[in-house]
Amino acid sequence: MIAVVALVKTPGLAERLLLLVGVGVGSFLLAGAVRSQQAQLERVTHAKALTLDAIRG
Repeated sequence: MIAVVALVKTPGLAERLLLLVGVGVGSFLLAGAVRSQQAQLERVTHAKALTLDAIRG
């Protein structure tokens, strides 16, 4: 939402394009970080399951 407000208040076309590219890159990096954290959670969950199965068995 803040990016939309900043985009509306930005006067020049070049500045708006630069802002859009910046927001796009930031969104891409954030999505990558979330994806990485999800993969890490899956690895930890799997390791926990293996450990608990070994203790039980």
